[in-house]
Amino acid sequence: MPKRNVCIAALVVLALIGAGLVLWLPGRTQRITLTPEVQAALGAAVYVPQDASAYAAHFGLGPSCKAIWHSNAVQNLVALPVVQQFWTQAQHHPAFRQFILACETEPVLVQGLPILEDAVSSEVFACTGPDLPGFLTAFSAVTGSLQFSRLWRGLDRLRGEEDADASPAANLVAAVLENEKNLQFPSLLLGFKLTKPAAARDFLDNWVPQIGPTPLGAFAKKDLRPGPAHVLAIHGERVFGAMLGQLPRALERQGVPPEHARRLAKWLAELQACVAVGVFGDYLILSIGKDTALLDQWGRGGSVAQLPEFEPIRTSLKPGLQSLSYTSAKLGDVFGISPDDVRRFAQGIAESLPEAPETKGLKERILKDADELIKDVDFPKPAASAACSFANKGTESLSFGGPPGGSLDFSQPLTILAHRTKHPILFSASRSAKASPDAYPKLVKWLKTFYGYFLDYVLPTAPPDVRKHYDTIMAFTNPFLTELDDATRTLLIPALDGAQYLLVVDGEGTLSAFPDGTRPPKAIPIPRLAIAIELADPDKFTQAIERYVAAARKLIADARKAYPKHIPPEIAIPSPVVADTAAGKQVYYPLPWNLGQDVFPCALLKGRLLILASSSNLARDMTQTVPMPTCAVTSPDKAAGAVAGADLSRAWGLFRGASDAIFALITADRRMRPDDHKDAMLVKMHLDALWRSLGALRSYSSTTTLRNGRVVTHSWLHVEDVPK
Repeated sequence: MPKRNVCIAALVVLALIGAGLVLWLPGRTQRITLTPEVQAALGAAVYVPQDASAYAAHFGLGPSCKAIWHSNAVQNLVALPVVQQFWTQAQHHPAFRQFILACETEPVLVQGLPILEDAVSSEVFACTGPDLPGFLTAFSAVTGSLQFSRLWRGLDRLRGEEDADASPAANLVAAVLENEKNLQFPSLLLGFKLTKPAAARDFLDNWVPQIGPTPLGAFAKKDLRPGPAHVLAIHGERVFGAMLGQLPRALERQGVPPEHARRLAKWLAELQACVAVGVFGDYLILSIGKDTALLDQWGRGGSVAQLPEFEPIRTSLKPGLQSLSYTSAKLGDVFGISPDDVRRFAQGIAESLPEAPETKGLKERILKDADELIKDVDFPKPAASAACSFANKGTESLSFGGPPGGSLDFSQPLTILAHRTKHPILFSASRSAKASPDAYPKLVKWLKTFYGYFLDYVLPTAPPDVRKHYDTIMAFTNPFLTELDDATRTLLIPALDGAQYLLVVDGEGTLSAFPDGTRPPKAIPIPRLAIAIELADPDKFTQAIERYVAAARKLIADARKAYPKHIPPEIAIPSPVVADTAAGKQVYYPLPWNLGQDVFPCALLKGRLLILASSSNLARDMTQTVPMPTCAVTSPDKAAGAVAGADLSRAWGLFRGASDAIFALITADRRMRPDDHKDAMLVKMHLDALWRSLGALRSYSSTTTLRNGRVVTHSWLHVEDVPK
């Protein structure tokens, strides 16, 4: 073989081996090179280690707060008499005067306040280490164990069978020792980007040593990997002191086994915490945790900005970045429900059960059912999430989650949005997932399983007369539940399968009369609420409701036969009024008062559109269509899983109109004294100023879509200052 071919073959083999190693080596993440522009925009995210469990940053916090303070919306509120009176009183308070004097004379404040202003002006961030998920899981296990112990102890007391050997303290200590490895102070970094880092470094070097020894220890200057820092090491033995020698005996008196008591004292003595503060590059950083491991990784190795989960943020960057956030999949899993959570929950119940003949076999049954439940439930897979926001005539936000759960359809526009009416204050539309064929049978299976615990372990312990009443009640309840189950399975679920939903709130309603027939001097504006459902099968939905009503009526009749003295004739389900109108088939129960068509709860069915409304006028209006919404985050033909919007200016107008009408009603009372009239007008003036200032919040819109397999929510809060 020619030497050239041998060399080429060798290079190919080496390349394949290298690629295989990259794919095989655990924990290896492909390093992404960031451009200088991206590095400058992302700030501390470029230095925060990539194994951080959470990260959040806000840019330009100081200038944003100043802009809000100097806005007309805030200054109009500050100019109100009640605010001015409060401010005057505060300025004359001795504590306020002492604070102002200290700011002007105390050297630590004179030097520190400019640094504080510098710290919040550019970038503020916080991040937690990889140990936070483990800590939260362990803490949850300990608190859960304590709650189970209290539950069973309370049940024993109710039965008059309290176990003298049962000890909540023993259960708590056992849970702590079981999770002692993860019950350590989780790591946290709080940082601030500085324009004058040298001034902050001089301030720390000058003032931190003057703190002197404390009961927890003393700060010492140490060289950490990122640079020099002032470090306070805290040891449990010093914190708890002499108490450690007395703790075992005290716990033993509470029923804690001696070995557990000694282990707990040893664990407390070995607890460590560390506080470090320093200036590293342009950042002032405060580190808290069991050690400085998270701080030592600052700027070393990969960063969260290089994670694949940050890719949508990197590609979405534009001027005006306001905030960044990131949550790891492990931390997200802590706040969700996972198979381990179900297993721990079952173990917590099983281990806290008292030893008694009536609970024989219960522990094994609980653990077995928990394993079966885990097999039946489709748990969402944990996924990391990230978000960013930008200044854009308010705030424009993007959040990126993991793959959608279930069988949600993101491929079509939400056509039900065309029924949101012309002037909604709030609307929110979504689409339900397609039902899995075995979802409902599994739900019924597990309801029966849980009910079996009652039949096998609770009912046998009940007195004979209670069991007799139970048999009587179940004789007419079982047929009712069977009918409900069949109607739900064969009719309701197919009728709602993949349906679209729409919530609408508007401010077009008026209350022109009170229940007693009197009328206010000025009609009171009121909100109107409606929920619309675009049914998959309206005929099956109607049949399901009819069978539900019939089953409920039969249940009441059978219960009345069994307990004639306890079920009076007034307890019944009357027939509603059904009217065929131009808008569709309307169903309602007449109210005892005539408050107008805007206070008229009803249901309206037109074709596949079902509307449940507080106002017949609103229900009628929603049968008409309007153009699909168009705004900064959505368009008429945009495919989405959810769309929401709010015209906040209409909300403030509704509140202002309602307050005007209410005060007109109050001041129309001739019995009102002049002073009360004056006070009412003062309150109204303040409310008017509040509605005008809140008018700076103009509107909000949000659209949830699917992009590259990830759920993306794009939202926009429109903010525009009001006139002075």
